[in-house]
Amino acid sequence: MKKNCRIVVWVLIGIVSGLATLTAYVKLFFPVDYMPIIKKYGKEYEVDVSLVLAIINTESRFDKSAVSKKGAVGLMQLMPTTAEFVASTLGEAFDKKSLFNEETNIKYGIYYLHYLFCKYNEVNDVLFCYNAGEGVYLNFINENNGTFDKDKIEIKETQNYINKVNRDRQVYEYLIWQMYWKLSFVMLQ
Repeated sequence: MKKNCRIVVWVLIGIVSGLATLTAYVKLFFPVDYMPIIKKYGKEYEVDVSLVLAIINTESRFDKSAVSKKGAVGLMQLMPTTAEFVASTLGEAFDKKSLFNEETNIKYGIYYLHYLFCKYNEVNDVLFCYNAGEGVYLNFINENNGTFDKDKIEIKETQNYINKVNRDRQVYEYLIWQMYWKLSFVMLQ
């Protein structure tokens, strides 16, 4: 009996230490920085928070000073021309330097996702546009008789981008669910 109890205790210790390691891993590879800003504009423009987190993680790894080889800037890796379009649409003055400001970058990125969702509805279509550009997406659709098939995307970077964002989004959905239940539990006490 004592031997069985010891085994159970060691198994429980292993599980708890494994969960601690998993939590550290998840926090390292799936940060949840800037949540108040993401939640604010996600709600305002009706864009899912887990999708925004996944895009930021994929685009910049949460580095607000990131600049790509192609000139995309900030957390959500916005092209200056796209950000200028968003600023104009929102009736705001545009300054390229403002894309390094986390609130402006997230606001413009989320608004742009909202704009794309209004036009294309489906997540994979929106991600294609966000990554490769609307013109490239429209050419792809025309070449494929008006249909979208992710497996027919010839641009491997875009195909990989869509897959990675969707995978990361699933992790973020779980993390958000976990944060919600932890908060609910604390509030009940």
